[in-house]
Amino acid sequence: MRLLAVVLLAALAVDELTELKVQLGARDKWVRKGAVEALAKLDKPEAWELVVRALEDPQGEVSDTAQLELRGLRDPDVIESLYKKEGLQSRDPWVRLRAAEALGRIPAEVDGRALAKQLLQKDPLVRRHLLWSIERQARGGNLGGELDKVTAAVEKVARRDKDGRAAGRAWLALAELDAERCRAAIGDAFAHDDPAVRSAALALVPRLDLPEGLAVEAAADPSRPVRARAIEVLAELGTVGACRALVDRLEAEHEQRLSWRIVDQLRELSGLKHRRDARPWRAWADRLEEGWTPVRAGPVRADEERTLSFVGLPILSERLCLLIDLSGSMWKERDEGKTRKDLVNERMREFLERLPETTEFNVIAYTREPIPWQRKLTPAKPTAIQKALRWFEERDEHGTGNFWDAFLLALEDPRVDTVVMLGDGEPTGGRRFHFELLPDLLDEENLGRHVVVDSIVVGAGRRTEAVWEEIAERTGGRSIAVDL
Repeated sequence: MRLLAVVLLAALAVDELTELKVQLGARDKWVRKGAVEALAKLDKPEAWELVVRALEDPQGEVSDTAQLELRGLRDPDVIESLYKKEGLQSRDPWVRLRAAEALGRIPAEVDGRALAKQLLQKDPLVRRHLLWSIERQARGGNLGGELDKVTAAVEKVARRDKDGRAAGRAWLALAELDAERCRAAIGDAFAHDDPAVRSAALALVPRLDLPEGLAVEAAADPSRPVRARAIEVLAELGTVGACRALVDRLEAEHEQRLSWRIVDQLRELSGLKHRRDARPWRAWADRLEEGWTPVRAGPVRADEERTLSFVGLPILSERLCLLIDLSGSMWKERDEGKTRKDLVNERMREFLERLPETTEFNVIAYTREPIPWQRKLTPAKPTAIQKALRWFEERDEHGTGNFWDAFLLALEDPRVDTVVMLGDGEPTGGRRFHFELLPDLLDEENLGRHVVVDSIVVGAGRRTEAVWEEIAERTGGRSIAVDL
C-alpha cells in the first residue's frame, strides 16, 4: 500500500508539472505568472528549468516573477544553466540582465569564476548586475570557484571600466572579496574623474575603516552626488570631526535638498531642533569634546517646517521631476463626478504656480510609456509654468502604469536631484512589475546618482504604501498616502 501511495503521488506530480507547462504557454499573462509561482513551489529541477525559461517572457508580470522566484533555487544543475544560453549567454538582453541579477539572490553556491568571465559583456548594465551579484554572494559566503581569479577580474573592472557606475560597483564587490586588497588600492577610486566612482568609494570609508578625512574632503566635492554620499557617511561615522564637517558643509552648501538633509542628520546626531541657520549648529559643534558620542535621536524631519508642498508632501528640492501616473485608477469618476486626474490637475496648478523662479522642474506623465513635457529641467518662469499646466491638463492618455521607464527617463537629466511619484503606486505594464524587486533595483540604478525618491501614494493598500516608504527611506525621501 505504501509503495502504491508513493507511485500515485509521483504520477500526480508529473500531471501537475505537465499542466503547469501548458499554462506557461497560455495567452493570458496572469495565467503564465501563476504558473511560474506554482512551478517554484514544486521545487523540482524540471520545474525550475521552466521558471528559468520564463525569464524570456516579454511581459514583465511573468518574467519579473520568474526573476524573483529564483531566490528559492538550489539545484546545482539548474544554477549552472543560468551561466549558459538559458541565462547569461542568451541572445535576449533582458534574459541576460535578469539572470545576472537573480544569481545574486540564489541561496546556494554560485560559481564566481563563471560570473567573472561574463564581465566582458558589452552592456554596462549587465556588468553592473553581475558585479552586484558577486558582491552579494561574497558577502553571504555563497561565492565559489577560484576566488583569486574572481578578485583579479573584479579589480580590473574597478580600475579600467569606462562606465563609472560599473567601476563603482566593482570597488564595492572588491571590498567584499578581499578587504585588504581593496584598502590598498582604493586611493585610485577617490582620485577618479567619474563622480560615480568617487561616490562608491565613499561608501567604503566606514566598512574598511578608512581615514575620516576622505569623507570630510569629499563633502566639498564639486559633484552633488559625491557630496550627498559624503553627508551620509559623515552622519554614519558620527564622530566630533564628522559633526564639525557637517556644519562646515551646511555653511557652504548651495543646494537646498542637501542642506535640509544635513539638518536632518545633525538633528538625529544631536537631539536638537535647529533649522538651516548654521550658527547654532556651529556653537553646538564647537562645544563637543573628544569622546562625545552621538545621541542618535531617531529621524527628526526638518522638512515638516516647509511651507511649499505638493498634495501635502513637503518639497525640499529646487531640481525636481514630477512623475504622474495616468493609469486606469486615475480616470475613475468619484462621487462628485470628477476623476482623480481632474483633482490632480487642480493640485498641480496650486503647486506649480507657487514654485520660486529659482526652481527647475519637469513633468513626466506615464501610462505604458513615459510622456515627458520636456527632455530636461526647465526654469520655473511664469510662462513655462503655464505651458506645463496646459500640457498636463490636456493629457488624456489611458493605459497601464509603467513607473520604471518613467523613472529611468527622469534620471537621464543629470541635474535632477529629486523625483516625486504621484499615483496608485502599483507598477503595471513595461518590463518591471514585481514590487518586491523594485526597492533593490531602484537602489542599484541610483548608484552614483543619489536621486531622492519622494512619493504621494493615492488610494492604495498598506502593502503598496510600505514599499514606497522603504524606497523613500533608502533614498532619503519621504512617502505619504493620500485619498485626494
